[in-house]
Amino acid sequence: MYNQMIIMKHTCIKCNVNLIADDNWRPSSQKYKVYKCNPCRTNTTKKWQKENWERWQQKFNEYINAKQGVYGIFSGDKCLYVGQSKVLNSRTNRHRNYFNTENKRGHHQPKLYEKLDKYENKEIRILEECTNHKEREKYWINKLRPLFNSYSYSQ
Repeated sequence: MYNQMIIMKHTCIKCNVNLIADDNWRPSSQKYKVYKCNPCRTNTTKKWQKENWERWQQKFNEYINAKQGVYGIFSGDKCLYVGQSKVLNSRTNRHRNYFNTENKRGHHQPKLYEKLDKYENKEIRILEECTNHKEREKYWINKLRPLFNSYSYSQ
């Protein structure tokens, strides 16, 4: 995954092991400034699951039973963006949370949101619930010609 091993100047907060990217640590964990090696992170997760078994089981079941499909972000009749997800509810909620938040930093699609912010009355619509959501996204992009999908598909 990484071209070269990155030796970080961090140690695991649990076991004091030096952290080496792609060996015993993932760089994404630095986002929270809490540095744990993979075994310690796994143990922490397992401990949390045991202590919060019902909550974990509920979240797991929600994920397993989640609806998959294609959604669109609209401003009136104008389609701004078409996306797909295997967990539709989670994805559409992430978009809604962004639209309703003052602090717009740190989102997973900053360029898209920069463009969407220029439009009023944004609405998220479920276009189709389906298991072949990646293929159906292509269909909906071709049909609706959204303004902010960075690519288009020819059929």
